[in-house]
Amino acid sequence: MTSHDELELYKALVEDMPALICRFSPDGTLTYVNKAYREFFSPNGEPMVGCNFFAFIPESEHEQVKSRYLSLNLKTPCITYEHRVISPSGTTEWQEWTDRAIFDDDGHIVEYQSIGNNISKRKTAEAELRRSEERYRHFFERNISASYITRPDGSILACNEAFVKLFGFRSVQEALNANIQTIYSDVQDRSRFLGLLQKEKHLTSYESRFRRLDGQIVDVIENVSGAFDEAGKLASIFGFMVNITERKSFENQFHQAQKMEAIGCLAGGIAHDFNNLLMCIQGNAAVMRYSEGVSGAHQELLQSILRSVANGATLTKQLLGFARRGKYEFIPLDLNSVVRRTGGLFGKTNRSVVMNLKLDENLLPVEADEGQLEQVLLNLYVNSLHAMPKGGNLYLETRNVVWEEKDKKSSGVGPGKYAEVTVADEGIGIGDDILPRIFDPFFTTKEPGKGTGLGLASAYGIIKNHSGVIKVSSKEGEGTTVRIYLPVTDKPIPQKAAEADEFKFPATAKTGAREKHKITVLVIDDDPGVLETVTRMLTQKGFKVLAAMSGKNALELYLTAKDRIEVIILDMIMPEMGGFEAFNKIRQINPEAKFVLSSGYSISEEVVHLLSIGGVEFLQKPYRPDEILRKIIKVRSI
Repeated sequence: MTSHDELELYKALVEDMPALICRFSPDGTLTYVNKAYREFFSPNGEPMVGCNFFAFIPESEHEQVKSRYLSLNLKTPCITYEHRVISPSGTTEWQEWTDRAIFDDDGHIVEYQSIGNNISKRKTAEAELRRSEERYRHFFERNISASYITRPDGSILACNEAFVKLFGFRSVQEALNANIQTIYSDVQDRSRFLGLLQKEKHLTSYESRFRRLDGQIVDVIENVSGAFDEAGKLASIFGFMVNITERKSFENQFHQAQKMEAIGCLAGGIAHDFNNLLMCIQGNAAVMRYSEGVSGAHQELLQSILRSVANGATLTKQLLGFARRGKYEFIPLDLNSVVRRTGGLFGKTNRSVVMNLKLDENLLPVEADEGQLEQVLLNLYVNSLHAMPKGGNLYLETRNVVWEEKDKKSSGVGPGKYAEVTVADEGIGIGDDILPRIFDPFFTTKEPGKGTGLGLASAYGIIKNHSGVIKVSSKEGEGTTVRIYLPVTDKPIPQKAAEADEFKFPATAKTGAREKHKITVLVIDDDPGVLETVTRMLTQKGFKVLAAMSGKNALELYLTAKDRIEVIILDMIMPEMGGFEAFNKIRQINPEAKFVLSSGYSISEEVVHLLSIGGVEFLQKPYRPDEILRKIIKVRSI
C-alpha cells in the first residue's frame, strides 16, 4: 500500500469516527473537521474549515481553553480538559477534549489535533449526584434523629450532631474516634443486634439500650439497614436513632400503675373477706368471754384471741389503705400540726434519731384524713429508723409548691397548688434494683418476722386516694428522700371541739338493761358467719334481733316488722341487691329508718353520701360488741 493509500485510509477512518475530531492553528482557526464535528456544530452543512472554534465556546471560557492547549510542549504534548460549548440551537453543553500538539522538524508547534466527546449527560448525572449527596449530607447532619454509619466491628465512620448530643460526646470527631460497642449498656446486645441484622438485612423500630459517657442509661428506637459485600457478609451499618428514654419511663410508670391497681384490687378483696373472718372470730370470742361460767384461764385465752384479731385488723386496714378502697374522714387539715405531732412523738420514743423540722408557717391546708396521714408519716419514720441502725438525722420539711402543665412529666401531678411534705434520712439508701419494687405489697428487705411489707404499699394507696403523689429518690450510701404532694384546699380548717366520748352510757346498768330490751335490731349481711356472730353478740346484750341474708329478704322482713324495728345494721357489700339499693328501698318505706352501715372495706363514696343524709352511722368490720352498742345507741338518739 502506497503512502497515498495509507493517508486516504486514515482520512476515511477519522472521517467516520463518532468522536468529534478537528485540527486548528494556535489562534483557533480550524484546518480540518470530521463528519461528526460538522454534524454537531454545522448541521446545515456550512463549511467550517477556516472558521475559529472560539465562536462555539462561551467568551468567559476563552482564556481558560487557550491557556490549556498553549501550555503543550515536547515534554507534555497532550492535555485533556472539559469546557462548555454553544450548540447551533443556542443551548450550552459540556464536551471533553484531548488536544495534541503537532510539531515540525525543529520542534515548533505548527498546529493542534483534538478529539472531543459530548459529556452533557454525564455532567448532568454528576450534578444530580452532587445535589443528591448534598441533600443526603444535609439530611444526615441536620436530622434530629441520631444518624450514624458504622462497621460491624463498631468503628464509627460517620455521625451527626444529634448522635454526638445523644451519647454525650464533645464533638463529632470525638465520636468518630470512639467505638459504638463500648457504649452499649450490655455488650451482648451488640452481638444480638449484628446477628439479627445479618439475617433480616433491615431492622425497623429496633429498641436498644446504651450508656452515655456520663453513665446515664439511654433507651433508643432505631431503623437500621445493612450494606453487604459480594459474599453476603455485613460490611457496614446505616442507622437512625430516636431517644425514647422518657417514653420508656412513662411506659414503666404506666405498667407499674396498672400492676399496683391490679394488686390493689386483689388486696382490697382479700382484706374485705379477711375482715369478715375476723368479725366472726372476734364476735364469738367476745360472746364467750362475757358468758357466765368462763374460767379465768379461758378468759386469758379469749383475750389473747381478741388481741390477735386486733393485730389482724391493723394489717387489713393497711391493705385497704394500699387498695384505696373508699374514703375516710376527709376534712381540711394543717399538715404542719400533723408533722409536728407525729415527728415529736417519734423523736421522743426513738432517741437515736435527731428530728430536724423545717416547716413553712404559711403552708396551705389540705383536705385529708388525719389518721391516714399519720399512718403514712409514721411508716416513713420507721423505715428511716431501720435505714439508720446507728442513729442519725431525720429531716422533715413542708412547703407550698405550684405545678404548671409543663411540669406534669417531672412532678407526676396535674397543674395546681400543692403542699409538699419531705421526709429525708441519712440511711443506707436503696439500690436501683430494689427501688422500683418498694411500693409492692408484702415486699420487704427486712429479715423474716421484722416487717410485713405493707408500710410503703399502704402509704402509696393512701396518698393516691388523696389525689396526691408520693415520690422516692435514693442512692445506696447516701440516704433516702420521700416527697409527698397533696392538693391544697380553700376550705378553712375547722376548730377542734373538746374531745369527748361519742355518747354517755345510761346512768345505771338497770336503766341500760331496760333500754336494751326495748330495742329490736334488723341485721342484714350476706355472710352467714358474720350474720350469726352479730346476732349472737346483740342477743347476749339483750337486744331483739331479726336476721336477713340479702337485701331482698330484708325488705320482706322489714315490711312485716317495720313498726318494731328501731335500728338496721346493713352490710354495704352484698350480691344482687347491694347495701346502697337496700338502704334506698327501706327509706322509701320509712324515711325515718335508722341505720348502722357496715363493711369490710373502709368508708366508700356511697357511704359518705348516705352519712350526709342523716340518721346513719358507719362501723368498719371487724368491730367489738361495745363498738356496735355505741353506734346503736348513738343512731337512736339522732
